[in-house]
Amino acid sequence: GTLVPEDALLVPSLTDGRVAQRYMLAGTQVKPDTVIFEMTNPDLVLGAVDAENAYKAAIADLASLKAKLEASVLDQRSVTAGVKANYEQAKVQHETDSALNKEGLLANLTVQMDKVKVVGLEEQYQIEKDRVAINVESMKAQLESQARRVEQLKADAEIKHHQVEALKIRAGSEGVIAQLMVEVGQQVTPGTTLAKIVQPQHLKAELKIPETQANVV
Repeated sequence: GTLVPEDALLVPSLTDGRVAQRYMLAGTQVKPDTVIFEMTNPDLVLGAVDAENAYKAAIADLASLKAKLEASVLDQRSVTAGVKANYEQAKVQHETDSALNKEGLLANLTVQMDKVKVVGLEEQYQIEKDRVAINVESMKAQLESQARRVEQLKADAEIKHHQVEALKIRAGSEGVIAQLMVEVGQQVTPGTTLAKIVQPQHLKAELKIPETQANVV
């Protein structure tokens, strides 16, 4: 009989690639994060770079859009403030002229014209306030949309980064490399078994009996 490991961990490839480097040999003691092989996949690496660049560009676009929209809202608030000032001034003028009119010092027509001006500026002031509110809501919606795009691109970049990291084949468990299943230069696909890791401290006896003697046992 012989002693064989109870458990064997098969280390698979998680992606397409070519085995570029072998860092460990069979019989080597490994830890979970020990890199056994490193594979290459130019398309995967390029895709990760593109995804990272798209994510960074989206962040820059978000900052630019935020600055642009905030400036637009500030401009609109400035216009609103100007209309409000004219409105308040017109109300004061109307009150002053009304007082003079009661004393017979100012014609009715002037007071009536003051009133028309006040009403017109009041309506304009309300319109400008509504415009500010609409612009603020529009700004929020556009920024939220762009922020969602940033988050989507961030998630995509992280996935691509993990795929590139998966080109480094790690042991995944503490133990000893029992067998390396591929050679440097070999092209592999997802799921291909690359190595077998065993734990020597967990052994079991295996008894091999020839068929001719099996009925004796």
